[in-house]
Amino acid sequence: PQTEGNAITSMMEKMALSNPELMIKYVVQQQTRIQTMGNGDLNQSIYEIFGKQSKHSLLPISTTLNEVHISGFIGKPEMARGNRDTEIFFVNGRYIKSKLLSEALELAYQSRLMQHKFPFCVLSIQLPEQMVDVNVHPAKMEVRFQEPQQLSSALKTSVLEALEGGAKILEAVNTLVIQQKIEENKEK
Repeated sequence: PQTEGNAITSMMEKMALSNPELMIKYVVQQQTRIQTMGNGDLNQSIYEIFGKQSKHSLLPISTTLNEVHISGFIGKPEMARGNRDTEIFFVNGRYIKSKLLSEALELAYQSRLMQHKFPFCVLSIQLPEQMVDVNVHPAKMEVRFQEPQQLSSALKTSVLEALEGGAKILEAVNTLVIQQKIEENKEK
């Protein structure tokens, strides 16, 4: 029962993340496991599923390259996990597992994570239906891309830009905090 319960919980999480515009309440033995607002805010859905740590540790991504649109959130390096369970990809609204996408994501984080740590992401990739073949696996969890290198490159570039932008914001905030402390010390 616990194994089946965990599988259902995982499925409900993916459903909530792929449809942030839907209000979802998932109850197990009179205990609410998942409850999303249904306001269309993916960031809020991530917070409701993954908790407080995710609130301030997410970096947004929204990129369009050729016919590929990548949107969602990646986690700052401190949000890394010991497995790939939180590398969550949706292609045209369908949850998938993709070695290609995981490798591109992990390459972008390569110099920012300790060994055997994996980045957090909830990314939605929209591309023309003819660019993806969903008839690879009976459960439709694996797909084949028509132009895998282009997609891999687009994902890696998007993630690197978000990580570098997040580092610049953190540097600016740290500089501001240091300047404030210096001014406080001068006043004393």
